[in-house]
Amino acid sequence: MLAETREGESDSAQLKGHRRQVEDEPTPALVAGSVANDFMPFALNAGRYADFLPNATAIRLDRGEGHFVYLDECSLPVEAMGVPICTDRPAVMRGEVHQRLGTAIVDFFGRQLKK
Repeated sequence: MLAETREGESDSAQLKGHRRQVEDEPTPALVAGSVANDFMPFALNAGRYADFLPNATAIRLDRGEGHFVYLDECSLPVEAMGVPICTDRPAVMRGEVHQRLGTAIVDFFGRQLKK
């Protein structure tokens, strides 16, 4: 059974309403995601958002980058659900990933602001 939410609308009806709002959204979006995400597959996370937003550009990090590669470089021995927050997979250089993403973000905004 669907949970009832505001004014008697079901969760399903609210999601459909949100989908219509997003589909009508003309604002360009840049969505970055890791193919090797430690917690959720790209297709169900960043890929889903990129497919859902009509004016989205997707950046697929596909060189082994994990979930925490977007955070600043660090050296603490801290984990989340067994995944190291500060230690990336062997071939991943977090600083280089940040540089690649930074360039892609600047290029994206440069293209969008010229329109």
